Amino acid sequence: MKKLLLDENVAIKIKGELIQLGYDVFHINDDKKGIPDEEVFKKALEEQRILITGDDDFKASKFKYKTAIIWITPKSRFCEGIVEKIDWIIENINKYNIDINKAFISVRSDKFHIEYIKKNGIFSKITEKEIEFTRIKKKTKNKKN
Repeated sequence: MKKLLLDENVAIKIKGELIQLGYDVFHINDDKKGIPDEEVFKKALEEQRILITGDDDFKASKFKYKTAIIWITPKSRFCEGIVEKIDWIIENINKYNIDINKAFISVRSDKFHIEYIKKNGIFSKITEKEIEFTRIKKKTKNKKN
């Protein structure tokens, strides 16, 4: 089961929808509201959770910590199907040879913008890729793990 950590600026209703899809979800507001960003990162790392946030500070620190981050842009926070889009990213990112744990993913209104660390021998570089929402198919039933 994939584990997610929702930052306090992510709507609480998203938690319930992600749980229905089979995710283990912890929302910062569950018991740690107002904690510093450093502690949010630490919790995500320690519990091996994918961090989902809308906080611009996390965008600035995208590769400072070795954790997967899905950043929801301000324009897309309330867009239709945001939960399905997050689910699609988590379930399909590896099909693009991208390790989600080394990626910073921006959910935009019309596409995902992915920045990830790609190794070529001993060298690493940040690579970018965009995937349009038109590739996403809606789920009709709960996932089974």
